[in-house]
Amino acid sequence: DWLFEHVGLIWVSNNIISAANNDESDDTTTTTSVDIDALLECALEAGATDVDFDSLEGDDGSNHTDDEDTTNSAHNQIIVKCEPSSVLNIVRSLKSEGYITSQFENQWLIKDEDNRATLDEEGMAKFDKFMDTMEEDLDVINVFHNALVSEQE
Repeated sequence: DWLFEHVGLIWVSNNIISAANNDESDDTTTTTSVDIDALLECALEAGATDVDFDSLEGDDGSNHTDDEDTTNSAHNQIIVKCEPSSVLNIVRSLKSEGYITSQFENQWLIKDEDNRATLDEEGMAKFDKFMDTMEEDLDVINVFHNALVSEQE
């Protein structure tokens, strides 16, 4: 509990898709950008603890350890953070105001970026072997770590 914090995360689209015509035979839609101030107000009034607009600038600070492709889900998304018990209430509130939520879940996030462990080449090899072993174990659902993993190709 000293290294990670349990938070609710809600990904909100940067764009709102609204119907241009309410006629059911016409599927014309328009895309408009989200009013950041209105979204911030709505989220905070619903109980959010933080709203992260950094992903709009291309800075993806997510700490996913599974095999999901998270780069597309975080691109052009606004991330709303809250208490885990408040996720559904905030999602309902956002949707009632017309915002598009693409994903929401509870996650364990590292509390302080300074607590990350930097691994050398040997340490990274051992860490990769450990992670492979954990993925093969059917009893393991999620693995949370503070290792600073570099993307080397």
